[in-house]
Amino acid sequence: MKTTLLSFLTLLSASSLCVQAAVLLPYSNDFSSSVADFSTQGGSWNLSGGSYTNTDGSGSTSTATIDVTGIGGASPQDFTLTTTLSISGAGSNGNAHDTFGFALFGETASAPGSEYLLIDWSVNENMRILSIGGSGNGSLVNSSKSSTFNFANDTAYTMSLDFDYTGTDLVVTFGITDGINSDSLTSSSFSTSSALNSSYLAFRNREPINTTDGNLSVSYDELSIVAIPEPNTLAMMLISGLSLMVVGMRRRN
Repeated sequence: MKTTLLSFLTLLSASSLCVQAAVLLPYSNDFSSSVADFSTQGGSWNLSGGSYTNTDGSGSTSTATIDVTGIGGASPQDFTLTTTLSISGAGSNGNAHDTFGFALFGETASAPGSEYLLIDWSVNENMRILSIGGSGNGSLVNSSKSSTFNFANDTAYTMSLDFDYTGTDLVVTFGITDGINSDSLTSSSFSTSSALNSSYLAFRNREPINTTDGNLSVSYDELSIVAIPEPNTLAMMLISGLSLMVVGMRRRN
């Protein structure tokens, strides 16, 4: 009985160490020193050379998840996300292609769970904004297109996400650039009132079984997540700024 209780307490203690505290907006990480805010699942995630690098195993999906207060829930904020990434060893096998991007609003911190918003790009240049799970894949949103420029290994890219809420209805714009070429994909509006409303955000990479290389490596850097003020908030900030300028001018005169 004592052994069983001790084992249970040990397991409970170990599992509690995996729960990361939520972070607040604005949030940034240049991955020069710490990834303590993230919990990972699948593949190998390592902090090295100023990047957060995932080395995936063939047939594996890998995630690194962070809990960001305010990006979901009953009163979500508009926000924008940017990150740089460098990809090597990406390949394909028939209709199966290595993918890299994000999983958002999932059910748990350790992994997206059975219902989440998938936003990614692939070796075959397919950009996707897709709801996973729920009443069926793509039941809330299913937007995709081929990017206007080609994917290349050992190339640095910048990905951006813009989230525009009207109440709990959301429109997402996904952008990608290599510094010369760029493209974007905008979703249709979809409701987050009963699904896709957690505050979890994850890097997500997937390497299907038996892709041509089998050595996918994705290094993320310069992550930035910033809230976008509402128009009335911007107006109040502008009015306050002008008022301060007027007061300052009067005092000088």
